[in-house]
Amino acid sequence: MESKDQSSVNINLKEGVITVSGTEAFVERILSTYMSRVQQYKANTSIKPQFQKTEDAGVQLLGNKPEYSNQSSTEDMTKYIKHGIYHYSNGETTLILPHLPGKNNSAKMQELLLLMGFAAKDHKINTSDFKILAQRHSCLDSSNFASILKRNSNLFLRKGQGKTQQIELTFPGIEEAKKLLDSLTTKNEKSN
Repeated sequence: MESKDQSSVNINLKEGVITVSGTEAFVERILSTYMSRVQQYKANTSIKPQFQKTEDAGVQLLGNKPEYSNQSSTEDMTKYIKHGIYHYSNGETTLILPHLPGKNNSAKMQELLLLMGFAAKDHKINTSDFKILAQRHSCLDSSNFASILKRNSNLFLRKGQGKTQQIELTFPGIEEAKKLLDSLTTKNEKSN
């Protein structure tokens, strides 16, 4: 009876697991091809890949997903709280920056979205909360709100509609927020 070689690569993104099974030659070829990519990705994230040899000469990349926290790092937030950008009380971080640095309402609204999203749980904010704070900062321009999101679709994701709509920062949005925050803390340090 003839045995057929059955090799496979299974990727489960939800659990962060990659399973390679088949002959030892197949597994080695896949590992050598993709290991450099995994290592490169690992260097750019907090993933710590772990491999486990399986019984059928396969290898499984165990599911250590990127450890993007639901909020920004405690060290970063402490720095931004110290510089008077945020206030932390009763388990919530609130934006208390008195003046947004943008040159016009459009720029101020974008900065406000970045700053609110950075501190928010899962980097998501309700549009109704944003609009209230934008009014307090005298920068709400409801007629241009949608165009700001559309123009900056690499920074923001829109989810839902109407009163339940949420804005979520993308990974590039989080990085842009960090740049903005670092520039604000640098200005704050220079003025003190």
